[in-house]
Amino acid sequence: MSAASGTPTTPTQLFNDDQSCSTDETTPTYLWAREGLTVMGIPGSPESTDNGPVTVRYQVWPITDPTRITTVSRDHAALGFEATAVFPADAFTDGQTYAWQAQMVAGGTASDWSAECYVTIDNTAPSKPPTISSSNYPDNDEWNQGGEPVQVTLDANGVDDVAGFEFSWTGDFPVIGASIGAYGVPHFEDPYENPKYFKRADTLGGSATLNLIPPRGAGVMTQ
Repeated sequence: MSAASGTPTTPTQLFNDDQSCSTDETTPTYLWAREGLTVMGIPGSPESTDNGPVTVRYQVWPITDPTRITTVSRDHAALGFEATAVFPADAFTDGQTYAWQAQMVAGGTASDWSAECYVTIDNTAPSKPPTISSSNYPDNDEWNQGGEPVQVTLDANGVDDVAGFEFSWTGDFPVIGASIGAYGVPHFEDPYENPKYFKRADTLGGSATLNLIPPRGAGVMTQ
């Protein structure tokens, strides 16, 4: 099969680890990259009459040093479908912010580069567990007061990069993930849209207040 001809178009639908690209340097996407960083874009259109394979090229660099570019490519990509590639883990330093972009190459001709996407690498788990307190169910008080929801405050406990909290009455926590739609486009599930298990902090490294009603059932509930 020969490579697609014509003028290549800049890839669209840019994602990093199944999360949408952030084009705002002041609000990068925080990502774990100990095993590398997976990126993807959609080259061209599935309705194209030229079905030859293309290459999608990706490059990444720390925003503090744009000369330190790491480049990876996805060869033999199909027009209109996701084209994934993985930047190696050694391209990143924990805590640094990076920019990456994509271009399509076909028939020896390259498209313009896409807009830059920004990610901050966060490979370090919180150094301390969050704290939990309650205004109407304080420690060492009655275990079942009844009559009103349990008001709980979760706090980052001084860890300045905590964005939110996951909680459960039973100790069973849902897995955060993404579903894959048409043409391989991921649909990231924002965990904070599920108030049953997640709550965003009022600020990065801040706290969140919950009004909780224990689920029906016998036995002691933990939180």
